[in-house]
Order: sequence, then C-alpha cells, then structure tokens
Amino acid sequence: MAKAKFEELVAGGDLRSIGKSNFIVGSIHHQKDFDILYKCLSHPDRKVVMRTADAIEKITTVHPFYLAKHKSAILRLCAKSEVNKELKCQSKRAKRK
Repeated sequence: MAKAKFEELVAGGDLRSIGKSNFIVGSIHHQKDFDILYKCLSHPDRKVVMRTADAIEKITTVHPFYLAKHKSAILRLCAKSEVNKELKCQSKRAKRK
C-alpha cells in the first residue's frame, strides 16, 4: 500500500478517534509495508501521526522486529521537545520493545 493511501485512511475526523488504524494493522504483511507506514509519523497533521503511531504500536506487539531498523529514529524523535504528546506517549511504549 502506498504512503498516500495510509495517510488517507488515518486522516480527518475527531482527534480522539483511531480512524481506520485497525484496518491498516491488517494491511501490514511485510517489512516494506511497515516502512511505508512508518513514514507517516512525519506527517504535518497531528491526527495522521497519532493514528499511525497507534497502528504501529498494535503491529509491533505481534511483529516487534519490524521496529528494529527504526529504533534510532524513534529515539531521536523522542528527544525533540516539539513532538506532539500523542506521539511521545506511543514512542515511550516503543522504546520498551
């Protein structure tokens, strides 16, 4: 699935909603798919970032190895003070894996 399709699935609606992140979880079958989804964490829309982080958390509960190549990027992201609070919460969980 293309990055634009992932972004479309998690965009819009209320910030408290998970959007279609559960659908995305079922759409990730390979590292390549996960890597495309991971790029959505840098999206300027806070809702897209939050829902992407939610999907990533669910995916890596079952497939933690998908996150391995992104660990240093996640740690750098956590160090940024301007990162939104939803992403910080999700990234703290990811660091434990």
